[in-house]
Amino acid sequence: KQAEIVGKILENIDAAVILDPVMGDHGRLYRRITEAHIGALKALAARADVLLPNLTEAAALTGLPYREETDEAYLARLVEGLLALGAKAAVITGVHLRDGAIGFYGKAQGSDAFCWQGDYIPRQFHGTGDLFAAVLTGALASGDRLEDAARKAAEFVRCCVENTPEVTPNGVEFERQLHRLWNAD
Repeated sequence: KQAEIVGKILENIDAAVILDPVMGDHGRLYRRITEAHIGALKALAARADVLLPNLTEAAALTGLPYREETDEAYLARLVEGLLALGAKAAVITGVHLRDGAIGFYGKAQGSDAFCWQGDYIPRQFHGTGDLFAAVLTGALASGDRLEDAARKAAEFVRCCVENTPEVTPNGVEFERQLHRLWNAD
């Protein structure tokens, strides 16, 4: 029902649509996510300028099997499946293409794929996907190209994780790092 309401709202606005289909992580969907939820998010994905699933969500939306171990061929199939839903661009987050690294893999319709990998910091925080989406959206609104916006977002999230001393239920301490966004190229 909520997806229908959001879909109707999107019909009446002239703004970029950045969709983060929050459904699960680490190969598991959240307990209340049903096939109806997945179908509703697929319908909304068709209206997205940028779709921002993590690896678990990308697999659920495309129907491809989830794989913890990824390679560029698998990620290319996932991102093409996401674009086939109608999204203009997709960036898959939480991607490990090499040991000790994490990053993203993305593509816009009619463009080449792009990816970024940074050093993995072995700590898990709630809300890092939300922070990635917020920074990416701000960078796009400021005129950055999608690949540059995604890299800025990933580097900012990584910096926040690195500078948060311990895992808390409140997520990363991003407030002390906000100055980096103003000073970014």
